[in-house]
Amino acid sequence: MNKIISISREFGSGGHEVGEKIAKKLYIPFYDRTLSEVAASNIGIDVSKIKEIDERAANSFMYSLVMGTSFVGNVTNMTAQDRMFAEQSRLIEEYAQKGPCVIVGRCSDYVLRNNPNCIHFFICADIKERTKRVMETMSLNESNALTLIKKTDKARATYYQHYTGKKWGDPTSYDICINTYSTKLDQTAEMIMNILK
Repeated sequence: MNKIISISREFGSGGHEVGEKIAKKLYIPFYDRTLSEVAASNIGIDVSKIKEIDERAANSFMYSLVMGTSFVGNVTNMTAQDRMFAEQSRLIEEYAQKGPCVIVGRCSDYVLRNNPNCIHFFICADIKERTKRVMETMSLNESNALTLIKKTDKARATYYQHYTGKKWGDPTSYDICINTYSTKLDQTAEMIMNILK
């Protein structure tokens, strides 16, 4: 198996967990939020701020307030968010060149759209199933879980559209879309591994 696997996912769909399971079964690297942490470190952004802005598009003024930095006058004319995306994209391409791996989120499907060794998956699920999963994994009540799902999905969609010009979740951006509503996460991981074979 010499494929790079990119996984985009709705919040609470289990896409992150599915990616981890595949990477463990295939003994290949797994890249998720750690990719953002490496990118932030490389460009001099405080890694402790990543949780607040990971996979979120923001206007440069608000972003600078959150980050406590200003890039006014920077000859690159790039906001910190833009620099972050550029560095993440560079790392994604670098990791993909090294060999098989699983990359979750970070517009990896778009960044690797021209890589013939990459297969792109989108993982989704019914809102009730996602709410139940978030309630269990994050110890939240139903109302708070649903609010978090909607907020996170909206942030991901905005981020994706901002940097790709495409609609997040549009099936034409992916090779295969899988609904985890009717399958357990282990079964979904096995399904993807069978597809890869």
